[in-house]
Amino acid sequence: FGLSTLFVLNPTLPNQTPTVTLPEGGFRAALNQPNTISLRGTDAENDSLSYALVRPVSGTTTNCGLSPTPQYSFPNEVTRRGVFSINSRTGDLPWNAPTEICTYIASMLVTERRGGVVLSQMRYEMMIFAE
Repeated sequence: FGLSTLFVLNPTLPNQTPTVTLPEGGFRAALNQPNTISLRGTDAENDSLSYALVRPVSGTTTNCGLSPTPQYSFPNEVTRRGVFSINSRTGDLPWNAPTEICTYIASMLVTERRGGVVLSQMRYEMMIFAE
């Protein structure tokens, strides 16, 4: 398990970090049915937010940085079926049919921009229960 955050500090550009609310107990996804999980964040200054699926990270590097978790597979790669993706503009994560009962871990990166300048990046990890 690893978390990372990038903040760009600029006293002339006051900023509040966007928030994404994830359910404490994870998400539920129905087997063999299309599912859409909304991961849309909110930003107090109405900055531009973009979303990307990324591999979870761990803190097991020699210079105290974070590196992708070895041998991680995205949920659709586990069974080699289905599409698991995120809409980079809306934060909606459609999964067109989980096929096995399982607990999956997914990680997303939310990038906040103002006028094209990156202000922050937040990584979120979540559990998805396919039932």
